[in-house]
Amino acid sequence: MSNTLDKYQEKIGCFIQIPNIGRGQVKYVGTVDAKPGHYAGIDLLANIGKNDGSFNGRKYFDTEYPKSGLFIQLNKVANLIENATISRRNTLLPQNEQLSRNNSLGSVSKNQKSNVLVTRHSLTEQKSPTPVRTSRTSSNRNVQIVSNIDYRLQDHNDDLMDIDTPSSAPRSTNEIFQNINVIREYELKVEKQQRKIIEYERLLNDQRIVLEEIQPTIDACENNIREIEQERDQLKAQLDHEREQQKKQKQYFETEHEQLLEVVTQLHQEITENERRIAEEKKQQASAATSTTTNIELEALNQELDELRKYKDETEYAKKKWDKEKEQLRMHNESLSKEYQALNKELLSMSNSSNSDDKLKKEILQLKEDLNLAHNRIDELTKSTTNTGALQELQEENIPQSLPLYEPEKKIDAAAGRKLWCVLCEKSGHEQIDCPFQYGDNACSNDANSNEPLYF
Repeated sequence: MSNTLDKYQEKIGCFIQIPNIGRGQVKYVGTVDAKPGHYAGIDLLANIGKNDGSFNGRKYFDTEYPKSGLFIQLNKVANLIENATISRRNTLLPQNEQLSRNNSLGSVSKNQKSNVLVTRHSLTEQKSPTPVRTSRTSSNRNVQIVSNIDYRLQDHNDDLMDIDTPSSAPRSTNEIFQNINVIREYELKVEKQQRKIIEYERLLNDQRIVLEEIQPTIDACENNIREIEQERDQLKAQLDHEREQQKKQKQYFETEHEQLLEVVTQLHQEITENERRIAEEKKQQASAATSTTTNIELEALNQELDELRKYKDETEYAKKKWDKEKEQLRMHNESLSKEYQALNKELLSMSNSSNSDDKLKKEILQLKEDLNLAHNRIDELTKSTTNTGALQELQEENIPQSLPLYEPEKKIDAAAGRKLWCVLCEKSGHEQIDCPFQYGDNACSNDANSNEPLYF
């Protein structure tokens, strides 16, 4: 296990691309207090981590930002660490700078030219650990500076190859020192620009990580916006079509209205002319004797006048109907305009609809709970209804079908207490069977001896 850790220890400082997280630099490999197994400490180079490289009060590694550190189990990123390479930025730059400074303090012959070449080599070999875009203007400016240095050194070497007189020796020495100062100034400028490039690359890497995190949200928002814009365009096209149709109908109705007005005006003129002619004819008829011909013509004129009045009424009715249709079209246009405005407001309020979705979900859960309670209550009532029905059937089985009839010991006479009445003689006091007048002889003797009339 120690050999494996040593293998990963050699990879400290390399950059890896972690899926769904982003790019980071390996800064620690080993154990963590109170945690089983081995962990890798990653610096994400942006405030998207969990800590600053410490856990439970112990510092394991340093981070670029307060919240850019992250501990990950080693087995999850082992393949990424094995395939990663250590950045050459931190290893090549100090050596090249030291080499350029040492060479600049040496002789001013071929060593100066080699110093410039080494500086150029250091600028070209430095690579960014992150695949970000570099500034073309800064690199072009560095190439131009190095070419100027080469040009001046070439001129200076040509001067050294010539044989100067003793009077010209101080001048060439001054030029040498001036060239050395120029080289130093260029070296400082190159170092500043290189530091700026490193800083820009780091900022670009941070921005790239943030962009990768928010890219899915941006894509989803763009898709929603495109769908809403398509729907808006469709509604706009439909509204334009409706407006065009309404415009055509309006123009048609206006033309028809003008024609109806012209017809009504002509009818009024004809009615006036007919009334004037009828009045003249009436005057003529009043002055002269009326004949059958004039009567027929008068009736025809009256009939024509009635037809003209009827046609006038029909045209006025058509005018009123057209006015109603015009008002309906205007109201329909207003409703379409309101619907279009409402859709625009809905488009603006799409970003704030997440809170309403949460409220709707809560209401749906509450309604489901109420529905379950109602189902349980229905089941309980069904069971109780079944029990009461069985009890009622048991009670009905125990109840007899009917009670026995009551029979008295002596029969009751329904006519008891009433007066006797005879149907034959229509007298009270006896019944028909005991009537003395049912035989003829007795009836005669009784009539003779009786003072009462037979009929009364």
